[in-house]
Amino acid sequence: MSSSGLSAGSFHQRVFKAFLGNGFSLATRAIVQFAQVPLFLFFWSADTYGEWLLLYSIPSYLALADFGMGDAGANAMVREMAAGRREQARAIFAAIRVFIAAINMVLLLALGLVLYVLHAQDALPLHHITGDELTATLFWLGIAVCASLAGSINFAGLRGIGRYPEQSMIWSVVSLIELGAIALALAITPRASVVAAALAAVRVAQWLFLGLYLRFREREVVLLRLAGVWAQLRALIVPSLGFMAFPIANAILFQGYNILVGLALGAHSLVVYSASATASRVLQMVFVPIYSTLMAEAAILLGRGRTLFLRNLHRAMAFAIGVAAPLAGFGLFVLVVLIFPFWVQRKVELDMAAFIVLILVNVLKVAYYPSFGIISAATRHLRFSTVWTISAGLALAASAVLAQFHLPLWALLMPLLAVEVTLYVIATSGAAQVLDDRFFAIVRGPAELRRIARLSLRKLRARRG
Repeated sequence: MSSSGLSAGSFHQRVFKAFLGNGFSLATRAIVQFAQVPLFLFFWSADTYGEWLLLYSIPSYLALADFGMGDAGANAMVREMAAGRREQARAIFAAIRVFIAAINMVLLLALGLVLYVLHAQDALPLHHITGDELTATLFWLGIAVCASLAGSINFAGLRGIGRYPEQSMIWSVVSLIELGAIALALAITPRASVVAAALAAVRVAQWLFLGLYLRFREREVVLLRLAGVWAQLRALIVPSLGFMAFPIANAILFQGYNILVGLALGAHSLVVYSASATASRVLQMVFVPIYSTLMAEAAILLGRGRTLFLRNLHRAMAFAIGVAAPLAGFGLFVLVVLIFPFWVQRKVELDMAAFIVLILVNVLKVAYYPSFGIISAATRHLRFSTVWTISAGLALAASAVLAQFHLPLWALLMPLLAVEVTLYVIATSGAAQVLDDRFFAIVRGPAELRRIARLSLRKLRARRG
């Protein structure tokens, strides 16, 4: 490889390996998500499964309690380990361990207190998961979320010591084990609390295993040292906030809409929405490996000053995905219409209008993946993440208002289209600024359009003169 740039061979090899790695994780996620729908509907009625989805969404908000500290700490550890400052990396890891442990203690105490004082049956209009079974289900789901938070410390540690491929592999295997545990629990008993307890048991086991594995891989770094913990936490506060926007927006768009649809339209409609959303996200699963690979490669190219090459690559990928995504969306629509009755055990019917809206949402999302990869690699994603969080909250609020008028499911989902249009403009304009690409200037605002118009007029006059 020459110092002037990346060789074609090394570039293609890196892209191929990264694509395979990301593709494996996404394939595992797809298997788990698609298998869960027929699995639950085989043992439960549609209404019971809908109530489970509603209950599962509520404690999931507890996962936001790490305040982005795990991601910020992992990035800081990577920098310190790369610079050979192992003691500093150890101090950072100790800080995030103490922070997450304290958060977990508070969450567990709060969960127990809330479940003891609050009668969940009075707050949630459920008919199949009720009474003590409802309380036990919420308790075990809360334990599962807290165990995931604890496990996220060890995942951050694996990233911090440069073991990202192993982290991805372990996460994929654990996801399959979770699916197996859920299937075993459902086969033994139809009780939702037992299924939630099985899920919690797997996640606790994952936390313990990852802790031992991390200690085996990098014993010196993971040994707990309390000295300097507060100083490290203060240093991580600001960067951690930058990572908060993405999980908040995701929580609003996923768990938030699950709760809204479940409360507004009922458990049966929630199953229809959840199954349709899962099917529509196939588009993301197909195109995310491309985005992840581009983001990693873009960081290398930007670091080496290969802006022109990256600009051409971005144009080519944006055009290719812009053409392929609508075609893939149409093909997915036809496929899902054909297989949906068999996939859901004929217990619910596909809402065509709602599914079309969800397909359009995912087509728009996929269309800005190349641009988002560029701004992420250039660390210019703060504006995007801020707009995403605000627009997601506004969309959920708008859908909640629409629900008061007893509108159908597709109408409640229309604000999601506005979110994706906004994000497309933000991502594409950001990439155009990073790459100084006039090809995408149409989304860079009136000032940029006026500048281009003036330059074009000057060139036209110069030619005539």
